[in-house]
Amino acid sequence: EDLRLDRISICEEGGKLLGDALSVNTSLVTLSLRCGGNDVCIGDDGLKALATGLSRNSHLKILDLSENRAITATVGLRSLKQYFQSLSCALETLTLYRIDIGDEGACALADTLVQNKSVKSMRFDERGITSKGWDAFLKLLCDSSSPNNIYLSNHTLSLLSVCRYTQASSEVQKSILGWLKMNEDCQTPNLAAKAKIMHFFPNLDMVPLFQWNLKFL
Repeated sequence: EDLRLDRISICEEGGKLLGDALSVNTSLVTLSLRCGGNDVCIGDDGLKALATGLSRNSHLKILDLSENRAITATVGLRSLKQYFQSLSCALETLTLYRIDIGDEGACALADTLVQNKSVKSMRFDERGITSKGWDAFLKLLCDSSSPNNIYLSNHTLSLLSVCRYTQASSEVQKSILGWLKMNEDCQTPNLAAKAKIMHFFPNLDMVPLFQWNLKFL
């Protein structure tokens, strides 16, 4: 089922009510809260309340928050961390078009996706994102500082923003796209993790490390 509440104002109380309802809902697959013009459909307080309820939802696959310019990186986007890192999170696609993400938003989104194992696609406008923001996404996808940190990186995300190989304008973006493709091509996150580790540590004995879940590295 789909629920579209586009251009409907959702305050903190509205976000809480919607979140409470979705915390026990088992049929909704798509939730759209798109805004338009100078309207404010959902802001930081509403999103924070909504995310609390969604952290108990295990069926929602698509969330569209596009054009809600009142959502900030420091509060609104970071509030998604509780939802994305919950064990029940099943969300696969998050859309944030026409929201000023910038470096703060990029860093916030990268932080929310740490340990997330469901989100495959995150779509947003790239304007305002500099090397600082792209570096945060690169570290999310492959923190090459150690085998353990690579293992703990994100191996599920396969589409980030509207980037394509022909549009990558920096070496960092090209690296990001390479890891995204590896995540997509590998059949499981574990296989993607192994491939990344072998890329940076080709002489490492992988078998005991994965038996121990890399806890001792």
